[in-house]
Amino acid sequence: MTEQLSTLTPRPLARAAGHSAGWIIATELAELAAELIGGLVYLSVLTPQLSRGTPRPEDARVRSAAAMMRERLADPITLADIAAEVHLSVYHLVRVFKKETGETPYRCLTRLRIEEAKQLLRHTGLTVGQVAGRCGFASAGALSTAFLRHTGTRPSVYRNSSQSSYFASKSAECGYIR
Repeated sequence: MTEQLSTLTPRPLARAAGHSAGWIIATELAELAAELIGGLVYLSVLTPQLSRGTPRPEDARVRSAAAMMRERLADPITLADIAAEVHLSVYHLVRVFKKETGETPYRCLTRLRIEEAKQLLRHTGLTVGQVAGRCGFASAGALSTAFLRHTGTRPSVYRNSSQSSYFASKSAECGYIR
Protein backbone atom coordinates (compact mmCIF):
# COMPACT_ATOMS: atom_id res chain seq x y z
CA MET A 1 0.00 0.00 0.00
CA THR A 2 2.86 2.42 0.79
CA GLU A 3 4.30 1.83 -2.66
CA GLN A 4 0.92 2.58 -4.24
CA LEU A 5 0.61 5.85 -2.37
CA SER A 6 4.08 6.95 -3.46
CA THR A 7 3.23 7.09 -7.14
CA LEU A 8 2.65 10.44 -8.80
CA THR A 9 -0.81 9.63 -10.12
CA PRO A 10 -4.04 9.57 -8.13
CA ARG A 11 -5.15 6.23 -9.62
CA PRO A 12 -3.59 4.01 -6.92
CA LEU A 13 -5.63 5.83 -4.28
CA ALA A 14 -8.79 4.82 -6.12
CA ARG A 15 -7.65 1.19 -6.08
CA ALA A 16 -6.66 1.42 -2.44
CA ALA A 17 -10.07 2.82 -1.50
CA GLY A 18 -11.86 0.29 -3.69
CA HIS A 19 -13.90 2.90 -5.52
CA SER A 20 -13.62 6.13 -7.42
CA ALA A 21 -14.12 8.35 -4.36
CA GLY A 22 -10.42 8.06 -3.51
CA TRP A 23 -9.49 9.15 -7.01
CA ILE A 24 -11.87 12.10 -6.81
CA ILE A 25 -10.44 13.17 -3.45
CA ALA A 26 -6.86 12.81 -4.72
CA THR A 27 -7.70 14.78 -7.85
CA GLU A 28 -9.31 17.54 -5.81
CA LEU A 29 -6.33 17.71 -3.46
CA ALA A 30 -3.96 17.90 -6.42
CA GLU A 31 -6.07 20.67 -7.93
CA LEU A 32 -6.13 22.57 -4.65
CA ALA A 33 -2.36 22.34 -4.44
CA ALA A 34 -2.14 23.53 -8.04
CA GLU A 35 -4.13 26.65 -7.26
CA LEU A 36 -1.78 27.62 -4.44
CA ILE A 37 1.31 27.74 -6.61
CA GLY A 38 2.72 30.38 -8.92
CA GLY A 39 5.30 30.13 -11.65
CA LEU A 40 7.51 32.60 -9.83
CA VAL A 41 7.96 30.20 -6.93
CA TYR A 42 9.22 27.53 -9.29
CA LEU A 43 11.91 29.85 -10.62
CA SER A 44 13.44 29.95 -7.16
CA VAL A 45 14.35 26.29 -7.60
CA LEU A 46 16.20 26.97 -10.80
CA THR A 47 18.29 29.91 -9.65
CA PRO A 48 20.24 30.16 -6.40
CA GLN A 49 19.19 33.04 -4.22
CA LEU A 50 22.03 35.28 -3.10
CA SER A 51 20.26 36.29 0.09
CA ARG A 52 20.52 32.76 1.44
CA GLY A 53 24.28 32.66 1.45
CA THR A 54 25.67 29.13 1.23
CA PRO A 55 23.06 26.81 -0.29
CA ARG A 56 21.80 24.07 1.99
CA PRO A 57 22.05 20.44 0.82
CA GLU A 58 18.27 20.43 0.40
CA ASP A 59 18.53 23.23 -2.18
CA ALA A 60 20.81 21.14 -4.37
CA ARG A 61 18.61 18.08 -3.91
CA VAL A 62 15.49 19.98 -4.89
CA ARG A 63 17.25 21.36 -7.97
CA SER A 64 18.39 17.82 -8.83
CA ALA A 65 14.87 16.49 -8.40
CA ALA A 66 13.47 19.24 -10.65
CA ALA A 67 16.16 18.55 -13.25
CA MET A 68 15.36 14.83 -13.18
CA MET A 69 11.68 15.60 -13.77
CA ARG A 70 12.53 17.83 -16.75
CA GLU A 71 14.84 15.19 -18.23
CA ARG A 72 12.38 12.33 -17.81
CA LEU A 73 9.06 13.94 -18.71
CA ALA A 74 8.01 11.04 -20.92
CA ASP A 75 8.87 8.37 -18.34
CA PRO A 76 6.49 7.03 -15.71
CA ILE A 77 8.22 8.54 -12.67
CA THR A 78 7.22 7.84 -9.07
CA LEU A 79 8.02 9.79 -5.95
CA ALA A 80 10.15 6.85 -4.87
CA ASP A 81 12.22 7.16 -8.09
CA ILE A 82 12.83 10.85 -7.52
CA ALA A 83 13.56 10.41 -3.82
CA ALA A 84 16.07 7.62 -4.52
CA GLU A 85 17.79 9.78 -7.15
CA VAL A 86 18.38 12.59 -4.64
CA HIS A 87 19.02 10.30 -1.65
CA LEU A 88 16.01 11.34 0.43
CA SER A 89 13.02 9.47 1.82
CA VAL A 90 9.75 10.06 -0.03
CA TYR A 91 8.33 11.93 2.96
CA HIS A 92 11.40 14.18 3.27
CA LEU A 93 11.47 14.84 -0.49
CA VAL A 94 7.85 16.03 -0.51
CA ARG A 95 8.37 18.16 2.60
CA VAL A 96 11.62 19.78 1.40
CA PHE A 97 10.45 20.20 -2.20
CA LYS A 98 7.26 21.94 -1.11
CA LYS A 99 9.15 24.12 1.39
CA GLU A 100 11.67 25.21 -1.26
CA THR A 101 9.33 25.62 -4.24
CA GLY A 102 5.86 26.09 -2.82
CA GLU A 103 4.57 23.12 -4.79
CA THR A 104 4.65 19.36 -4.49
CA PRO A 105 6.80 17.24 -6.79
CA TYR A 106 3.63 15.83 -8.38
CA ARG A 107 2.32 19.31 -9.20
CA CYS A 108 5.70 20.37 -10.53
CA LEU A 109 5.93 17.33 -12.79
CA THR A 110 2.39 17.80 -14.07
CA ARG A 111 3.06 21.48 -14.78
CA LEU A 112 6.27 20.64 -16.65
CA ARG A 113 4.41 18.03 -18.69
CA ILE A 114 1.64 20.48 -19.57
CA GLU A 115 4.21 23.11 -20.61
CA GLU A 116 5.89 20.56 -22.89
CA ALA A 117 2.52 19.53 -24.30
CA LYS A 118 1.77 23.17 -25.10
CA GLN A 119 5.04 23.47 -27.01
CA LEU A 120 4.42 20.28 -28.97
CA LEU A 121 0.82 21.24 -29.77
CA ARG A 122 1.92 24.68 -30.97
CA HIS A 123 4.96 23.67 -32.99
CA THR A 124 4.37 20.14 -34.29
CA GLY A 125 1.73 18.24 -36.19
CA LEU A 126 1.73 15.37 -33.69
CA THR A 127 -1.63 13.94 -32.70
CA VAL A 128 -2.86 14.50 -29.15
CA GLY A 129 -2.10 10.84 -28.44
CA GLN A 130 1.48 11.22 -29.65
CA VAL A 131 1.90 14.39 -27.59
CA ALA A 132 0.53 12.53 -24.56
CA GLY A 133 3.14 9.79 -24.97
CA ARG A 134 5.99 12.27 -25.32
CA CYS A 135 4.88 14.14 -22.22
CA GLY A 136 4.45 11.16 -19.91
CA PHE A 137 0.68 10.84 -19.95
CA ALA A 138 -0.78 7.35 -20.19
CA SER A 139 -3.26 8.29 -22.92
CA ALA A 140 -4.72 11.14 -24.91
CA GLY A 141 -7.61 11.18 -22.43
CA ALA A 142 -5.25 11.57 -19.47
CA LEU A 143 -3.50 14.47 -21.23
CA SER A 144 -6.81 16.06 -22.14
CA THR A 145 -8.09 15.85 -18.56
CA ALA A 146 -4.89 17.30 -17.05
CA PHE A 147 -4.62 19.93 -19.79
CA LEU A 148 -8.20 21.07 -19.22
CA ARG A 149 -7.67 21.22 -15.46
CA HIS A 150 -4.50 23.32 -15.78
CA THR A 151 -5.28 25.56 -18.75
CA GLY A 152 -9.07 25.65 -18.88
CA THR A 153 -9.16 24.32 -22.44
CA ARG A 154 -8.76 21.04 -24.29
CA PRO A 155 -5.50 20.30 -26.17
CA SER A 156 -7.18 20.33 -29.59
CA VAL A 157 -8.83 23.68 -28.89
CA TYR A 158 -5.51 25.04 -27.62
CA ARG A 159 -3.75 23.85 -30.78
CA ASN A 160 -6.36 25.37 -33.06
CA SER A 161 -6.37 28.70 -31.23
CA SER A 162 -2.58 28.94 -31.09
CA GLN A 163 -2.30 28.09 -34.77
CA SER A 164 -4.97 30.64 -35.66
CA SER A 165 -3.17 33.36 -33.72
CA TYR A 166 0.16 32.28 -35.26
CA PHE A 167 -1.19 32.55 -38.80
CA ALA A 168 -2.96 35.82 -38.00
CA SER A 169 0.30 37.33 -36.73
CA LYS A 170 2.18 36.07 -39.79
CA SER A 171 -0.50 37.54 -42.07
CA ALA A 172 -0.24 40.87 -40.27
CA GLU A 173 3.55 40.82 -40.64
CA CYS A 174 3.25 40.27 -44.37
CA GLY A 175 0.55 42.90 -44.78
CA TYR A 176 -2.16 40.38 -45.67
CA ILE A 177 -5.68 40.81 -44.46
CA ARG A 178 -7.31 37.64 -43.31
